Amino acid sequence: MNSFTNTQRTITIAYGPGYANNRVWNDIKSKLLIPTEIVSITAAKRYSPALILLDNHLTREMKLAQWVEEFPDAIFLCTETMDLEVDLILSNSLPYKQTIKLLEMACYQWLLKAEKTERAKQRDTSFRYLNKLAD
Repeated sequence: MNSFTNTQRTITIAYGPGYANNRVWNDIKSKLLIPTEIVSITAAKRYSPALILLDNHLTREMKLAQWVEEFPDAIFLCTETMDLEVDLILSNSLPYKQTIKLLEMACYQWLLKAEKTERAKQRDTSFRYLNKLAD
């Protein structure tokens, strides 16, 4: 994930308690990638996660649509057993390296989404200033 150092954005990956014992979190933790266990929507709000890995515990509290509404900029993940329409579905049967690569791809997806949103905001601001000048 070398290109993340160019952007200097911290990416928080929130995951439900069902995934807490997975070794992947220690392996990907860095200055720019911060895996964080969450047990509720309230906890998630404290971290503003870029990626949210939903489990049964989190979806019992709130349905997927509510999570998406609360975190419109996040990339949502789950495992195939969850049967949810999320951005990326992970499989329990994947080799470890593939899981790491899928998480990396999800981070890139979030970066692209965030940059697109940023550009749209800048464009809107530019148009507002141009309209003020035209008036």
